[in-house]
Amino acid sequence: MRIALVSKDYPPTKHLGGIGTQTYHLAHGLAGLGHEIHVITISPDMDCRHEERSQGVSIIRTTEYPGPKNNMPLSEWITHSARIASEVWTLHSKNPVDLVKFADYQGEGFVHLMNREYSNLIPTVIQLHAPIIDTPEHWPETYQEVIRLAIAQEGVSLRLADAICSNCGWNSDWAAKRYGLRRERIPTIHAGVDTDLFSPRQDVLKEERPTIVFVGRITKEKGCDLLVKAACKLAVEYPDLQLWLIGRVLADSFQDELRETARAFPNLLRFCGHIERQDLPAYLCRAHVFGFAPVFETGPSNACLEAMACGLPIIITRVGGMPEMVMHEETGFVIPPGDLEALVVALRRVISDEALRANMGKRARDYTVNTYDRHKCLRRMEAFYKAVANGVDDFEGKPILHPGEKALS
Repeated sequence: MRIALVSKDYPPTKHLGGIGTQTYHLAHGLAGLGHEIHVITISPDMDCRHEERSQGVSIIRTTEYPGPKNNMPLSEWITHSARIASEVWTLHSKNPVDLVKFADYQGEGFVHLMNREYSNLIPTVIQLHAPIIDTPEHWPETYQEVIRLAIAQEGVSLRLADAICSNCGWNSDWAAKRYGLRRERIPTIHAGVDTDLFSPRQDVLKEERPTIVFVGRITKEKGCDLLVKAACKLAVEYPDLQLWLIGRVLADSFQDELRETARAFPNLLRFCGHIERQDLPAYLCRAHVFGFAPVFETGPSNACLEAMACGLPIIITRVGGMPEMVMHEETGFVIPPGDLEALVVALRRVISDEALRANMGKRARDYTVNTYDRHKCLRRMEAFYKAVANGVDDFEGKPILHPGEKALS
């Protein structure tokens, strides 16, 4: 198949998010299966459009995506959506595209879906990652009217798409309820993780000091402040405790705030910075527990799944689709968001009990291999795309396409 994948993020974007990471692995995975893959993304550090090719994947980078920092974000989003639609049409006119996939994020597929000619319908899939409707309260108050319009734009896009899939059941439930979609038509297909790269390493020894590890953007939204506070409480009981924060710090002031929180424990915090993907498993395997306490998260976190694949028990908060990837007290602990004491209790249990850590870690590894292995997930995504491209209204025994009525209930 000739497939176009649209993603607002794509390496080497500086602050790569989950959409960009999943698109990257999906693109290279599908290319490895023999499909012709074109990625349409943005050029964050350059003002001019350009094309490139990397490891069998063709990449089209449009001019910079302005985002909500501008004075009129919705008009800018639509302008960006129109630019993306033009790129899709140009690509299709040169050589027909069998399928185009958009993320739901800010309705990038809106203009494309509103302007498809019936004689040139490109089968179009939208994958739910983080619908705007999930988090209107997180946007500045001055944007509330804009967000209402953006939600309408997103809803139209989802209802016009030929098919929808999701990275977790929670996103599907939410979007189906708010946008009037048929829930049974939205299969859950995660991009998966590389369980060969991320695996327990016999050549890597555990740290002598009890070690908590976090991987991701180091922000308050990701719960890093709560994790540091919990580590400080435990450092009274375990003076040699250490907390590794792996990832980019988006604000120096927040890093200063975390350092100030841990000022009484000078050997506790370690800011590791960005670690290249191929080197990350060694860091995870040296740690004892993975801590992730966001106040909001839509779907299963790639970083958490990679930690589980390395045999680490994980502690997460009960937000969004996160609990779908953790069996409470089997592969880790699921705690209420913002609950410092619950986080301290869960970390203490894992740190203090070697047998519990080993059992949880083994079950976490087994569960990830059985459920989120990249190769298995990739084959399911490929089968889904083929069904949509061929107009087959069935995927694994369930209806998926929305001919005529689209996704409307």
